Order: sequence, then C-alpha cells, then structure tokens
Amino acid sequence: MSENPGNELAGESLRPRRRWLKWLLAVVGVFLAVYLLVIGRQLTKPLPEGISMKGPIHRLEESSIEFLYDLTYENEDDEIVAEQRIFDRIFQMIDQAEEYILLDMFLFDTQEDPFRDLSNELVDKLIQKKNQNPDLRFQIMTDLYNTFYNSFENEPLARLEEAGIPVGFSDMDRLRDSNFLYSGVWRMFFQPFGLPSAPSDDGWFEVDGEPCSIRSVLKALNCKANHRKILVVDCGEITRSIVTSANPSAYGSKYSNVALYFEETSPGIHNDIYESERAIASYSRMKFTEHEFEGAAGERVEDGTGGIEARFVTEGKIRKGLLEEFDSLNEGDSISIAMFLLTEREVIDSLVSASERGVDIRIVIDPSKYLFGQDSKGVPNRPAMSELHDRTEGKIRVRWYNTHGEEFHSKMAIIHHSTGEAVVYLGSSNLTRRNIGDFNLEADVQLIADKESEIIREIDTYFQRIWENKEGECTLDYDELKDDSGFRYLKYRVQEQTGLCAW
Repeated sequence: MSENPGNELAGESLRPRRRWLKWLLAVVGVFLAVYLLVIGRQLTKPLPEGISMKGPIHRLEESSIEFLYDLTYENEDDEIVAEQRIFDRIFQMIDQAEEYILLDMFLFDTQEDPFRDLSNELVDKLIQKKNQNPDLRFQIMTDLYNTFYNSFENEPLARLEEAGIPVGFSDMDRLRDSNFLYSGVWRMFFQPFGLPSAPSDDGWFEVDGEPCSIRSVLKALNCKANHRKILVVDCGEITRSIVTSANPSAYGSKYSNVALYFEETSPGIHNDIYESERAIASYSRMKFTEHEFEGAAGERVEDGTGGIEARFVTEGKIRKGLLEEFDSLNEGDSISIAMFLLTEREVIDSLVSASERGVDIRIVIDPSKYLFGQDSKGVPNRPAMSELHDRTEGKIRVRWYNTHGEEFHSKMAIIHHSTGEAVVYLGSSNLTRRNIGDFNLEADVQLIADKESEIIREIDTYFQRIWENKEGECTLDYDELKDDSGFRYLKYRVQEQTGLCAW
C-alpha cells in the first residue's frame, strides 16, 4: 500500500487536465501554423496577369497632352474658391465619344447639398450619351466598396444599370493582403461565407445610415480597393484619355486634384489602359466589352516625331519607377511632390538619401486633418513629414496644404535632372505601402520631357503657385502644423507596416 495515497490521487486528477492542455496547445499550434502559412501566401502570391505593369514608351506631340487641376484655396478676400477643370473635361470627352467609352473610377456617392453632385452629373452624362447614340458601347468598372460589399444599393450605379449600361466590380480578393494580420483570420473563417447576394433592410450595422451585413463589414476590414481613376473614349479618328487623382464623388467634389489628358490618333497610352483594364476584368470574371482601336494594341512607338515620352504605369511598378528616379539623382537635381499621403518606407528612405546627396526636395502635402471624412489627428502625414524634416535637418522642405474641410487629394511627383530632362509621375496613387505595394489597383502616367516644354512649364507653374501662395493662400509653413509626438509617430509606423489602417 502506498505511503502517500493523497499524492497518487492528486496525480491521477491532474492527468486529464494535462491531456486537455496538450490538446489545446496542439490545436493552437495547428491554428498558428495554418494562419502563418495563409499570411505568407497572401503576402507573396503571384499577381494576376496584367497587374503591376510598366507600359511601353509612346512619343507624343506636345499639343496632344494637357495638364489639368482642381484647386480649392482661400483668396485675398478670405473667401474659399474652388477652381474646377477635371470633370468639366471628362464630361466634354463623353460628349465627344462616338464608338466606345471605358471608365474605371473608384468612388461614386451622393450627399445632401454637395458642392457638386459629381457622381450623378457623370451618370447623367453617360445616360444622355447612350440615349443620343444607342450603338455606343460601354465598359464601366469600379470597386465593390460603392455598395459596401453588396449591403446596399448605390444610387448612381443603379441608375446606370437601369439605363442599360452594365457596371462591373473588380475582385480584390485575388490581390495580396495589405492588412495581413486581420486578413489571415478573415480568409480562414469568414471568406467562405461570401457576401450578401442583395441589399437587405435587416443588417446588424449601419454605414452612412444604411443597414449593412456583418459579412460586408468583415470584408471591408481587408482595406483594399480598385483605386484607379481613368477614362478612355473612342471618338472616331481621335482617341481621348484621362488619368487623374479625382473621384466622381459628391463628398469629395471640393478636393484639390490633378490630371493628364491625352489625344491620340495612333496606338498609345489608351491601348495600354485598355489592356490593363481588360486584365482586371479577366481575373475578376467580369464581362468585358471588347473594342478594337485604330492600330495594334500596345504597339511601341519609337519613331514618332513628338517630343514628349509617356507611359502607363500601375501598382508596384509606380514605386519601382519612382525609386529608380530618386536614387539616380545628385546635386543640381530636384524633386517637387504634391501628395495626399506620403508614408511608404522605401520612399521615405530614398528621399532622405537623395537629400544627403544634395538633391533639392520640396513637398506640398495634405496635413491629415481629415481622412476619409474623419478627424485623423494629423496621422499619418504629420509624423511622416516630421521624420523627413528631422532626418535631413530641415533640408527637405515641407509645406502643408491649407485645407478647409476638404482634402488636398493631388498625387504627383516632378523630378528635374540637371541635364534638362524632367520626369513626372501623376495619377491615382498615393505614396503609401498599400497604394504602391501591389495591394490596391492603381494607375499613373509617367511623362518624360524637356524642362522647357510647355507641359512641364505648366506643371512647374502649378507647383510654384501653391508653394508660393501666388494667387491666394494655398499652403502653410511647416512649423505651423508640425507634430513631433512620439505616440503619433509610433502609431503611423505600426499602421503603415501592418496595414491596420484605412490608408
């Protein structure tokens, strides 16, 4: 008989607990292993064919390119003035269309008493054009965010469908995961349940006053979007294209934005845009309205007489191209950036290195007072600019755009080489990990031209206007809104690295 029966009984009672603990640890271990495998796969998986492209160079006549901008600022009489050019040109392009319209834009919305009801203005123009020319063919593409992932009807898009103009939605699940810590869980447990098949009035949550499904909320937290803003119209002998930072958004109708407009009579930028959009439709299993433009799609034009070189660039190739430009610069060269968001780590480091080599760098940036309609407490731009300022001892000069409830939504970088060559990147893409890291769908144009060309002079004049407050107060000194908060800097770094943010 045991001398210690109490110990034996205690040991026996502990065995089931140990077995349970082992099973728990095994289950947790399997979950973590699968979770990490899912994250790794979704961060590194191959992109669909045609995504993250660097198009061929096209030589264009200077008269075939135009720089456009919208600008909201305070004039000398303390009045808020909003100069608008971009959507006026877009509506003119639609009026001129004869055979085909290809439109891919991120955001359609409505708002009570907006500055301009751009979404419905655009829809009115498209429907009017269809009524005038029933043979005109359309390819309209956008992001599923506009219906909050099938939770409610988007009024402007519904009007297009009712008029017989179909709308296609890009499949963002096929791209890599930016918010990977969350998306790993979502893909394992929630993605299999899909999305609502139709809007419903019995949603558990509300977004903008509309009921929405929990499945839609869980999908939205992946924070990825088709963020492109492009239009191509076939006008017969001429094909017109525009690449812009502007959305057809009522809420954002007062935002400052930029655009490049093209007129082409031979293969050019419009062919590359078309092929890129067709690639999105293909991997999204979206019905795509085919169209044959004059000449061979994507043909490289090297023997043209034009003095401007242009190429269409998307997603991660935007970052690659910009970094190559920045890293090639030395004393005597310069960079001027007009940007809504600038946080991407390689871009930050490349700008600091360029400054150390003597490159003159100026940045006009949104102060992050308001981000997607919310008070963002200066995050992320103010801590990011504080880092640039401090690491270069103020050699990188920063001015804040003076917003009044709207956003400085422009996205443009201007590089001047001492050789006289100028390079411009302009389009939908912010300089953030999500925008230029192959997570979002983005579209930019790269221009290469002599610094004395008319298009470069127009772009430089625009930047000088806002930098120097030449026709009203556009920008503020860095010291007026600088933020050296360590907490907000840490918040920005964590959000940028993990994707746990809306930007």
